[in-house]
Amino acid sequence: MTLFEVIKPGFLTTFQDQGRPGYRQYGLAVSGALDEASYAWGNALLDNDKQACSLEITLGQCQLKTLAPCQIAVTGADLAFTINHQSAPRYQALSLHQGDILHWSQAKQGMRAYLAIASGFQSEIHFGSRSVSLREGVGQPIQAGQILNGIAQTKSINIDRPFPQNALPSLCHANTLVLHMLPSDQFNDFSAASQQAFFQQTFQLSADSNRTGLRLQATQALSTPYANMISEGMLPGSIQIPPDGQPIIMMKEAPTIGGYPKIGTLFTTELNQLAQAMPGQKIRFQAENFIACENRQKRAYRRYYPYQAQKNTLAAISRPASQNVTMPP
Repeated sequence: MTLFEVIKPGFLTTFQDQGRPGYRQYGLAVSGALDEASYAWGNALLDNDKQACSLEITLGQCQLKTLAPCQIAVTGADLAFTINHQSAPRYQALSLHQGDILHWSQAKQGMRAYLAIASGFQSEIHFGSRSVSLREGVGQPIQAGQILNGIAQTKSINIDRPFPQNALPSLCHANTLVLHMLPSDQFNDFSAASQQAFFQQTFQLSADSNRTGLRLQATQALSTPYANMISEGMLPGSIQIPPDGQPIIMMKEAPTIGGYPKIGTLFTTELNQLAQAMPGQKIRFQAENFIACENRQKRAYRRYYPYQAQKNTLAAISRPASQNVTMPP
């Protein structure tokens, strides 16, 4: 079903769904939408399957021409979204007509917006997912002149479905974004001075960041506990400390193994916030034990995730093995 022509592809616009879990043993990253909550709400507003493919639009400058009537929902960042040069709402199901022009011009709040369509976009499936993974060369960003297809719609959509305003995530972190971190099993290998420096200073998000990882700029570089280590398994949310002492937070396209010590791990709700953080954002870390992190995650799922994405989500939260980690004061 032909739905859109790409007039301007924007800074970076890719097909994304929930990603491809289950392929890490083959060296493939999970990939998928960086802001899982915003992506999930787009599908829920259109009564889509929770794995339906959406467009992830980074920073704007994206323009599409509608080729056939369809229903859409735009969620995530405020990228000054317009339809036919008129401001259009986010987090609401909308009906489009042939010839309508959709435009995301510039980032006003947040980094990444999501365009969901009824039944989802139809694109190539690689290893069980339509998600593009740039680092691994799986799929490509959309290009000018490209025709975007959708899966044929088989049911009517209630475009008046309300969005609960208390579920609208905050995209503006005017001061400092505080991230709650679970110390890793390597945390105690870091010196007391490095632990103290990590929690007491304010980092800045570097522009040298992408879907693979976010680099932080430290005013006081951290000392790594060992010069060399055997590469080991790594997940999105891992906070690596490379030899230069500047932390790297691994995101959805992170490699499956890494050779730098990890001082801690962030849960999905923290990664959703980071997906919308602009370069220059000030960041601090606060340590919590696993139970506190898990409870925070559950509260966030109840508040920010739609009913459709909640099913089986809490049961899917993996509980790591018990670790003998000394919590910082």
